[in-house]
Amino acid sequence: ATVVRDLATALSPEVDVAVFYIDVEEVRLEGLRTHTLVVDDFPVLRTHPRSPSQRPFIDLSTDEIDAYLARVERACREVVRSFEPDVIHVHHGWLGAVVAHRMQQEFGTPYLVQFHGTELEVREDYAVRHPEILAHLDSLVRAGLAGAACFATISPTEETKTKSYAAAAGLEVPVRMIPNGYDENIFQRRKADIEAINEKHATKLAGRRLDPARPVVLYVGRFAGFKGIEHLVRAAPLYASTGAQTVLCGDGDLRTAMIALSEELGSTDTHFFGHVDHFDDLPDLYCAADVLVVPSQGEPFGLVAIEALGCGTPVIGSRSGAL
Repeated sequence: ATVVRDLATALSPEVDVAVFYIDVEEVRLEGLRTHTLVVDDFPVLRTHPRSPSQRPFIDLSTDEIDAYLARVERACREVVRSFEPDVIHVHHGWLGAVVAHRMQQEFGTPYLVQFHGTELEVREDYAVRHPEILAHLDSLVRAGLAGAACFATISPTEETKTKSYAAAAGLEVPVRMIPNGYDENIFQRRKADIEAINEKHATKLAGRRLDPARPVVLYVGRFAGFKGIEHLVRAAPLYASTGAQTVLCGDGDLRTAMIALSEELGSTDTHFFGHVDHFDDLPDLYCAADVLVVPSQGEPFGLVAIEALGCGTPVIGSRSGAL
């Protein structure tokens, strides 16, 4: 959603942009035409902060997948019919490509598909959990991807992976690498205000406070295995002797386990903030941090890294993936 918002904002002065979202509530973006399919819940590739159940696609039945796809298709058809776009930009090489392909068949609208990495990363796990469901998803997705005019990727490593996937799937679609960007009007240098953060996030700090006189080590991302979050949680009590305090922002499957691990290690200067708003909270947190740590094991791009750098905050990243 962050990449979609930034891209739409950057394009809007020159072209007319409509953004189609699936969410649990109406999404409004200032200055942009938005259309939201409001649902009680929605399936996820791995995790998503706005999905109540966090139920992955691989745990759906084939009937549930087809019903979900049909509902999205109906909503998207109304947007395409009223907006009459010249091109559809699909994010993720997943079921959105299926919907776009059907719109192309009905309205003649060309489309491109931007891969973000997750749709390729989950396949190994999906194949182990429910191979028959993955087979059904694959048959849909490949048909959708086959009609795309182009595949866009976000980094050289993802370009290589996407080309390999396309070749294995028999998809003769050109692949172009277009790196992600960030909003320079939001993520920029500003004076850090630790006390304001203490007040704003008092509930998350649970009675504790960040010390303005001490360094802040920041992590922003999902609590997932490939993000390397466990390495940072284990390291935090070791470097705490230097006076550094750690702020971990994000949610995911491993959050409860990481809180338990931190408590087991006796780390009193590690603060779990949970989900924070990308645009209202993160700029201040980046500017307050002395360093952002991105310990991912195979990061497709690492948007948080360039956002932090835009705020003038140094980044320590693992030597892997796009980092």
